[in-house]
Amino acid sequence: MKDSHTVNHNDPLFDQQFHDSIQAAVPVLLAQPATDPQSELPFTQSELKSVLTKLSGRSMKSPGPDGIRYWMITESGSTFQNALLWFFNLVWEWEQYPSPWGHSHIRYVHP
Repeated sequence: MKDSHTVNHNDPLFDQQFHDSIQAAVPVLLAQPATDPQSELPFTQSELKSVLTKLSGRSMKSPGPDGIRYWMITESGSTFQNALLWFFNLVWEWEQYPSPWGHSHIRYVHP
């Protein structure tokens, strides 16, 4: 499995044993077939609306690397939301996702 994250071994909070156990478990979990028939169904309009409702309270959160803020999605019209639902269902069906989705920016906040 290709690492899609950056590990800072010098960080005093870094736990090598935990990291190794997760890294060993992920390929095993991904190799197991989905046993829940619900997991094969496409996402629905009501599921999207439920997620957008939860996101609406986070409108002022910082955007990710793409610069898209939550309010841009929650306040978009039904045409965009239908296109977004179509795209997520396509990603789900093809089991392929855009490569930038495999990268994250994690910032630790120290008091």
